[in-house]
Amino acid sequence: MKWSFQKKSVQSSASPVREQNLRVLKQRGFLVAPSLPERGVEDAAVLRPIDEIAGRLAALNAVFAYAAAPETAVPSRPLLQLIKAGGLAAHMTPTEREIIALTRKEAGDEHGGTVGWRTENAFALAWILGHDRDLTPDGTMLGGEQIKVLATQWPPIDGAKFAAWKAALRPRPIEEIAAMEDLFYCAHNAARSAQVEMMEAKGKPVRFNTVPRGFDPVAGAGVIYERRHALTWAVSPGVAWDDTDLST
Repeated sequence: MKWSFQKKSVQSSASPVREQNLRVLKQRGFLVAPSLPERGVEDAAVLRPIDEIAGRLAALNAVFAYAAAPETAVPSRPLLQLIKAGGLAAHMTPTEREIIALTRKEAGDEHGGTVGWRTENAFALAWILGHDRDLTPDGTMLGGEQIKVLATQWPPIDGAKFAAWKAALRPRPIEEIAAMEDLFYCAHNAARSAQVEMMEAKGKPVRFNTVPRGFDPVAGAGVIYERRHALTWAVSPGVAWDDTDLST
């Protein structure tokens, strides 16, 4: 998805980026609250250092692979070597460091069913770093082949190849990243509204007003949330992953 950046029109108080994002989401069936504030991100966005984003991407993939990937697909020895040689523990949250401190079997038994969400974070970071895949706010989870690429190839598990991969990274322009962050911020608002509707329905059938027909307000909203988390973190230099502002 590409954005064109133009001066703000006299008739509208919204920025060109926000106007375009609202159009895109409306076409997809998302309705964003008119009161959702603009935060000026697209005007003053600063991207984190590439080393931080690359390290976080590799850390997310390592945690996922350690707890969910089979040994035959991602052998433990090179994975643990990469975590050590690449200093990936420094890019993990405290909870993630606890996961890799477990045996691989323990990690799988205790966390194998939930670490899959980290692939959605990783996918957004990979997009920022130039991975050639569309990043869309439709709430569709990654498929098996997409996850396999992240877990085994992008970035590579081999330590020498990892260093070369990181040195060759060319992230997308900050304007494109900031516009995408705003798109997911808006989509998150619409998805969150659907979750509120679901809770208020208390188990009764409900036709959601802010998301497309057939949208899952649990799984779909989760995908949007996790991708938005990665995008917002990437344009929030100095903010820890767990402290990222994900308000809507």
